[in-house]
Amino acid sequence: MNNLREESIWEEGIYQLERRDKVKGGPGGISNRQAQQLANRTRFLLDMILALNGGVLPPVPGAPTVGAGDNQLIHPPVSTVTLTGTATSESGVIVSHYWSMVSGHGSPVIVNPELMTTQVTGLELGVYVFRFTATDDSERSASADVIVWVLPLADLTRQGITQLSNAIDSYAEDMAATPKSLDNLRQHIKKLIEEAEGEK
Repeated sequence: MNNLREESIWEEGIYQLERRDKVKGGPGGISNRQAQQLANRTRFLLDMILALNGGVLPPVPGAPTVGAGDNQLIHPPVSTVTLTGTATSESGVIVSHYWSMVSGHGSPVIVNPELMTTQVTGLELGVYVFRFTATDDSERSASADVIVWVLPLADLTRQGITQLSNAIDSYAEDMAATPKSLDNLRQHIKKLIEEAEGEK
């Protein structure tokens, strides 16, 4: 099954099928002419809306306002996160909400998918996207996504996420020095040298 190819043009009129017209489908077929003209008008109007709204579709009037919280980063052996959604409706009452997994691997468990706040357990190394969806009493729905990264910490034997540090007196093997810490170290060494030379 193929879809009509939409063109962003304003059709001046919509063709009226005549009794003498023979059924003909496919591109340019008389049976598809009305649908093609309406599709072109719709694409034209959509492009106008996007142009006026900075390339973004305006929210559906009356749809709930939904949030899924901040993106999260955890490191093994931690395998659980807490997700907290928010949902409000100016024109109705929120009657249901639920969490679902959009992408990821393994078999993580959303403990209480119908609650605004829930834990997700069984996360493995990788990237997950979870979606919070809310519906109001007029059956208007809206969704928001949150990303969860599960990445290992780096050490001397494996790659991973490295925590940065400004310390100049650390012996940690799972942290990386920042340019600021190196500059502080140079200043510290310079000061020690100056003090040693002053004592001669």
